[in-house]
Amino acid sequence: MEAAHGAGSILVVDDERSILTTLEILLTNHGHAVETATTLAEARDKLQNGIFDLVLTDLRLSDGDGTALVENVKTLMPGAEVILITAHGTIEAAVDAMRRGAFDFIIKPIDTDKLTLTITKALRHQALESEVRRLRREFKDQYQFKNILGQSPRIKQVLDIVQRVAETDVAVLIEGENGTGKNVIARAVHNASKRRERPFVTVNCSGLNESLLDSDLFGHTRGAFTGAVANRKGLFEEAEGGTILLDEVGSMPPSVQAKLLNVLQEKTFYRLGSSKTQMADVRVLAASNRDLASLVKSGTFREDLYFRLKVVELRLPPLRERREDIYPLAQGFLAKYAGVIGKPVRSINTEAMSRLMAYSWPGNVRELENCIESSVALAQGGAVTSDDLPPALRDSEPDIVAFSLQKHFTLEDMEKRYIHDLLKSNQWQQKKTAKILGIGRNTLWRKIHKYGIEIPQEGA
Repeated sequence: MEAAHGAGSILVVDDERSILTTLEILLTNHGHAVETATTLAEARDKLQNGIFDLVLTDLRLSDGDGTALVENVKTLMPGAEVILITAHGTIEAAVDAMRRGAFDFIIKPIDTDKLTLTITKALRHQALESEVRRLRREFKDQYQFKNILGQSPRIKQVLDIVQRVAETDVAVLIEGENGTGKNVIARAVHNASKRRERPFVTVNCSGLNESLLDSDLFGHTRGAFTGAVANRKGLFEEAEGGTILLDEVGSMPPSVQAKLLNVLQEKTFYRLGSSKTQMADVRVLAASNRDLASLVKSGTFREDLYFRLKVVELRLPPLRERREDIYPLAQGFLAKYAGVIGKPVRSINTEAMSRLMAYSWPGNVRELENCIESSVALAQGGAVTSDDLPPALRDSEPDIVAFSLQKHFTLEDMEKRYIHDLLKSNQWQQKKTAKILGIGRNTLWRKIHKYGIEIPQEGA
C-alpha cells in the first residue's frame, strides 16, 4: 500500500482491537498507508517483511513490552521513527525508551490532534535524517579510493599504502606541495576507516595566533583569555570517535606542539584555562606542504612530535612528475563541472589537451581543477578549445605531447614519443626521467632499446 504525497507508511501496534481500528481509520484519513498488528510477534513479522517510516505502538502488549520494538525497528529500519502510547503509570518506561531511540510518546487517553501533530513531526524528522544520510553518502563517494583519479605508478603506490593503513588507528603524515590532494587523501583514509560514521574535522594550523590555535584545538573555559565569555569545546572534542586533520602542521607554535604530543602519547588533554582532564578518542592525521624533517633540523618543530605524527608517511608527487595523470584528471573534472554548471561540454579538443599535458602545473591538481572549471564555463560548444583555457596555458606552445592525441597514433607510438621527448627535456638523464615516469631505471632502459630511441653519448 502506497502513502499519499507528504504522508508516510505507518505500522500501528495495539492489542485492543477497538483502539487499533480507530487509529487505522484516523491515520488513513490523513493520507497515511497503515498496517496493523495486535502482538509483539506479529509486529516483528511485519517489520521483517515490510518497509515503514514510522511505528506507533502501545507500551503494554499481551506478549511483551512495546519498548522492545524500539530496538527491533532501529536494527531492521535505522531510518524509521517510533512513537509510544503509554498510560500515566508507565511514563518513566516511555522516557527510557526515548533514550534508546524512540521519537516521542503519547499519554492515554489519546488526544488525536496531539497524536497527528506528533506523527507529522516524526515523519518530517525521518525525511530530514534520510536526506542527511543521502548527502553524506554522496559526499563520501567523492572521496572513495576509486574516485581519486590517477593511474601513474607513483599515485597507485600512495593509494595502496592508504588502503592498507585506513582500517588502523595509526597516525599518518601526508606531505606534498600545495594542491597535490593532501586533504582528499586524508578524507579517503577517514572514509575507509572504522571511524567513518563519526566526525571528520579539519583545522588549518597556519594563519592563527598561538592562543587562538590552542583554543580551537583543545577548547577553553570562561575567562581563559580576553573574549572568552563562555566555556567552549575544542576541535578534539568535536572530533570525538572520529578523525582530526591537522593541516599545515609545520606552522604549529611550540607550546601547542607540546600539548599535541601529550594527546598522542596519553590520549588526554586540557581545555585552555582548565586543569580537568579530557579524554581524546580521536585518530590524528597531519598534512604539510613543508618538509617537516628540515623543520626538525632547524629546531622549529619538535623531533618527538615529528616521529609520533609520521608512523606512516605519505609523500604526494607533484602533477608535473606524473603527467600521465593529467588526461584522466582533466576528463574527470570535465564531467564534474559540465554537470555542475549545466553545459553540454563533452570533450577537450586535441590542441587544448596538448597544452594541458605540456604545462608545468605549479598549482598541481587544484590548479588543473580550477582550469577545467573555468574552461567549461567559457566553452561555447561541445568541446573545450585552446581559446577557453586560462592565459598561462593559452599563451604557451603545446610541445612534448602534442602528438599524443592524434587519432592515428597507437599507444606504443605515444609511449615512444613521450619517453623520447621527456628524455630530451631532461638533457637525456635517464635516472631523472625514470623518476618522473615512476619506473625503475632498468625498465626505462628496456623501453629505450625496445623503441630504438637513440641517446646521445653524454646521456647514456
